[in-house]
Amino acid sequence: MWESETGREMVAPISQGITTIIIGQDGMSDYPLSAFQRELEKYPVAVNIASYTGHGTIRVKAIGVPYNRPATPTELSRMESYLEIDLDGGSLGLSTGLEYDPGIYSDSDELLTLAKTLKAAGGRYISHMRSEDAKILEAIDEIIRVGREAGIPVQISHIKIALLDDWGGASSILARLDQAREEGVDITADVYPYDYWLSTLAVLLPERNFDDVAAVRHAFNHIASPDGLLLARYVADPDLVGKTVKQIADERDEDPAETYLGLLQQAYADINLEDAVEAGDIRELVLGQSMLRADVEDFIAWPNSNISTDGTSFPGHPRGYGTFPRAIRWMVRESHKLELEEMVRKMTSLSASHVGLADRGEVRVGAPADLILFSASEIADRADRENPTETSVGVTGVWVNGVRVWQDNGPTGAYPGQFLRRASQPH
Repeated sequence: MWESETGREMVAPISQGITTIIIGQDGMSDYPLSAFQRELEKYPVAVNIASYTGHGTIRVKAIGVPYNRPATPTELSRMESYLEIDLDGGSLGLSTGLEYDPGIYSDSDELLTLAKTLKAAGGRYISHMRSEDAKILEAIDEIIRVGREAGIPVQISHIKIALLDDWGGASSILARLDQAREEGVDITADVYPYDYWLSTLAVLLPERNFDDVAAVRHAFNHIASPDGLLLARYVADPDLVGKTVKQIADERDEDPAETYLGLLQQAYADINLEDAVEAGDIRELVLGQSMLRADVEDFIAWPNSNISTDGTSFPGHPRGYGTFPRAIRWMVRESHKLELEEMVRKMTSLSASHVGLADRGEVRVGAPADLILFSASEIADRADRENPTETSVGVTGVWVNGVRVWQDNGPTGAYPGQFLRRASQPH
């Protein structure tokens, strides 16, 4: 389950003061969750872990490959059954990744059917929406509809505006969310404090046509330029990692759009994208520069957003190692957009509330002792695009369930983490 003892130490989260991580994001998860829980009990780690059930995971299990079509009623019924099994096992709810395979092929009715299953069990819905760029308003309307018609809390994963044409529009997006809240929809969001993302090259081609030069050129003009797209993982040729699409195109004396398509085609030369998704075979990842700093600040400052990393421990995006210290450095000490107390709330009690964990995120008598000792004047991130796994500074100690897991700038080797079930699920 864990590659090594070092993996069990969870240096990426604990070095920045994280005591609980939420997995199963963006539509993919371990299934069944009960098997994961048994492995975690056998090989505990330094942090607590809770999980959503991935819509994409149960969709592939129900439909198989190819999955690029609507689900039949029988297949949707299977997905409901798989979701119910995981909910009985303590799942927080359902996560979707609607810009990714296989979630991109689902329709709103499929999501609503599953969301109503969540309602009966007290689960939640969290979504990487269907679009974060050209169709962002339609995507927001869809998640609001899920919340309204299913009567459940819904959360936008890592909210952002990735379309250059719409930069500066965070206030109008937030006004739309506030209106939905006033109408009774419990909609929230999480945010990471960076103006670039990590995803697959395929995400810029919603039609999944790896020969569409015009679509790539459109994406370059409106979402991310070729010099703002940096390869973070590329199995087919690891020497290309750390280079931008523009740099690779210049080296090859090619049109950057042709280079982009060539990279995609090479990445999946011996396996198609659907088979790679089913196997969990991550062939390529790219860092994309396509957000406005002021929009990110507005999203973080929204009273109903919490801080999240959307990160991993393997090299790629520095958010995996630097998110929480960076949020304090940027938003509290440098821009003065938030007071320290409010930022801490966004990282603790508000985060716990948004995912449905009742007994975490507060310092009080009787609560589990998940604690962090840090210097408010010194805490800062050091991870960046060139050194994405550099640990932060200013965190002196971290305790999980009363056991110290971080001391003297290193892990203690203790593994007190527990599997956490959603608030409506008995322990």
